[in-house]
Amino acid sequence: MRPERPRLRNLVLAPYAPPSSGGVIPAESDDGLPQENQFLLEDPEGFAPPLVLPVPLAVLVSMMDGTRTLDEIAQEFQHTLGESLKMSDLEQIVEQFDTLHFLDSPAFEAFLNGEKKAFQALKNRPAAMAGGAYESAPAELEIQIRAALETPRKIQQAEGLGTTLESLLPENLRAAVIPHLDMERGAVAYGWGYSAIAERCDADTFLIFASSHNPMNERFALTAKGFETPLGVLETDTELVREIETRFRAKYASKPGTVDLFADEFVHRDEHSIEFQTNFLKYLENTRNRKIRIVPILTGSFAPLVKAGAADGAGQSPVDDPAVQVMLETLREILDEAKKDGRKIAMLASANLSHVGPMFGSAERVGAETQDAVREYDSTLLEHMKAGDAEGFWAELVKTQDQNNVCGIAPIYLLLKLLESRDGEQGVLLDYEQSVDEQRLSCVSFATLVY
Repeated sequence: MRPERPRLRNLVLAPYAPPSSGGVIPAESDDGLPQENQFLLEDPEGFAPPLVLPVPLAVLVSMMDGTRTLDEIAQEFQHTLGESLKMSDLEQIVEQFDTLHFLDSPAFEAFLNGEKKAFQALKNRPAAMAGGAYESAPAELEIQIRAALETPRKIQQAEGLGTTLESLLPENLRAAVIPHLDMERGAVAYGWGYSAIAERCDADTFLIFASSHNPMNERFALTAKGFETPLGVLETDTELVREIETRFRAKYASKPGTVDLFADEFVHRDEHSIEFQTNFLKYLENTRNRKIRIVPILTGSFAPLVKAGAADGAGQSPVDDPAVQVMLETLREILDEAKKDGRKIAMLASANLSHVGPMFGSAERVGAETQDAVREYDSTLLEHMKAGDAEGFWAELVKTQDQNNVCGIAPIYLLLKLLESRDGEQGVLLDYEQSVDEQRLSCVSFATLVY
């Protein structure tokens, strides 16, 4: 059935410059629209294909917010662009968009329910990004990973400073912040992080805190599924996952409302932030003769808490949120017990830093000046991260209203809070980089730190 008030799902519509333009996005005209430009419509959840839209169609899409009838959309389109739109053409566009899963509609809801049931029946989570963000053939992926792991030593030799990789690392590594990027852009950062883990971390279980790039109803999403990689399945510590869920539920019983840590499990299906880490951990398991298991914890956006912190004169902290508070209490308890029992558990925050430019909703196109400003902004955050200063890190984000769209607030904050008992020990910054998308003139920054 055709939606009478079509509403676009949570999609991203951003300016797009085709490769033939050399990545240059044309300037805006007097009416605020880019001249001779196109827009890219993307679905972060991956259910709908990416579409490049001309300006008129992009304007039409922006009107599909669930508040307008088809007649109202047609009238507003004509008023905005001075072009008439036949109702039969509009109906066809809406029908096609619904078929392609761009619209929040009964048809999409039925499709999504089917996808959720299929995922729930799986024992392991499939490797969603294989063949795109990294090689899908085992031999080729091993070459990619091996090259990344060799990079830090090559950098040390090239710099000729007489230092070794080992001299930079803590003796007993128990936590790290590692980015979540495709293998090509993130190779050096991954190389630093996982070389350090290979040399100085003997943990057999890794708690992975990772940003969810899709909306979640709860603050956290667990899964007990193993993670398929081209190198084999990396097993999840199902017993520990269930223990976390059981203890969390018992502790939360005295809090308002309820929290279901498995309610958003489906979000794990296509989320890359944990998947990218599993390839390296599986490689270490295979090549270092060690058994490695993970506890995958996806985190929902802390952006609403940033706004609440700014509105609250005293500077509200994430620990004031009941779900965050209870999760931290639960994990501290489990980590303390593991230490007493001799169990080796390490923590990873899979997190990037600043996201600026048109691709991320900013009008400003990235140039050298912007990159310098991003570096300066990130350096302040990194000082707090090195110091293990969770509240200082948070206060900086609240002060600036997260102006650079940091993707990794929740994972980084959680890891820093769980490291608070380090008695002033500093983390080590091994790598900092910026990746600029020349086509869309946007920038992502990221860093690797170890503790």
